[in-house]
Amino acid sequence: MIDLERIKRLIVRGRPAEEVFGEFDWREFEDSVSEVFLANDFHTKRNFRFKTKGRFEIDVVATNQFNVFCVDCKEW
Repeated sequence: MIDLERIKRLIVRGRPAEEVFGEFDWREFEDSVSEVFLANDFHTKRNFRFKTKGRFEIDVVATNQFNVFCVDCKEW
C-alpha cells in the first residue's frame, strides 16, 4: 500500500512532486494515482482496456457521482 501521508508531508515540506514520485517504478506510480482517488471517495478501475479501430488501455479510470477521470500515467 502506498503511504499517502508520507507523500503529502514531503510535498508540503517543499519537495517537488516530480522528485517524490520519481522514486516509484511505473506500477507504484499508477498505484499511488489510484490511491489518491480512492482517498477522495472515488471508485477506481485499473488498466481499463477497450477496442475500437485499435486496442487501447487507460491506466486509471476514477468515478464518483459527478465526475469521470481517465488517467494515463507517464513517467516523463
